[in-house]
Amino acid sequence: GINIAADEVYNNKMLDEALWEICLKNEMSYEILMNHELRKYEFITFKGADRSTDQTENPHIIFSKTFRNVNTQSYIDDKSNYKSTPYIAGEGEGDNRTILRLNDNLSGFKRREIFFDARDLQSTYKDENDNEITLTPSQYQALLQERGFNRLAEYGRIQTFKSDSDSNSQYMFEEDYYLGDRTTSRNDTLNLVVHSRIVVVKETYNRQGYSLKLEFGSAEPKLFDKLKKVIKNGGA
Repeated sequence: GINIAADEVYNNKMLDEALWEICLKNEMSYEILMNHELRKYEFITFKGADRSTDQTENPHIIFSKTFRNVNTQSYIDDKSNYKSTPYIAGEGEGDNRTILRLNDNLSGFKRREIFFDARDLQSTYKDENDNEITLTPSQYQALLQERGFNRLAEYGRIQTFKSDSDSNSQYMFEEDYYLGDRTTSRNDTLNLVVHSRIVVVKETYNRQGYSLKLEFGSAEPKLFDKLKKVIKNGGA
């Protein structure tokens, strides 16, 4: 039921990394599950529903201390890794190299540039039948643009709400909302309203009872993820 068209080309890249780039750009995810009856793996995509106040199709889910469904709440706004204007360099050498710029209209503090090497994308290649295919300039430019937006999704602004949710509130997890759903988080003290997806759910059962912690927006990158990204970009 996810009607998103994706026309992607990757060379010499791990399949799961390529699929995750596509999912990240389209705010969706996937699972690979074993179907024991058919004795094969099944590739399943999923995308949470929009339950924010930004839409009118579904009932609104709002997390706020004002509504008494959140016990504690913290907010992180991290722009240290944020990039807005990528240079995607394709085939060619020197002055003849094809370079595409995205979001080139941005300036000042809104313009944060990054370079992506896309030399693996060539305008001439051979298909599975060993026939030589040549892309038109516009087709090749569209290919570079798609690669640029895919990579740019990894460098978004990190906006994360962490909430210790009241398990006895008016909203019940996996009844009124689910992991991956887009909801609204409010902090009236900061005069802040953010429409974002639930990216982490932590349920705890112990002697004190049941607790539910939710994380909205972009999951905080771990040290390993940061190092991997630096290595991926050649130490830049």
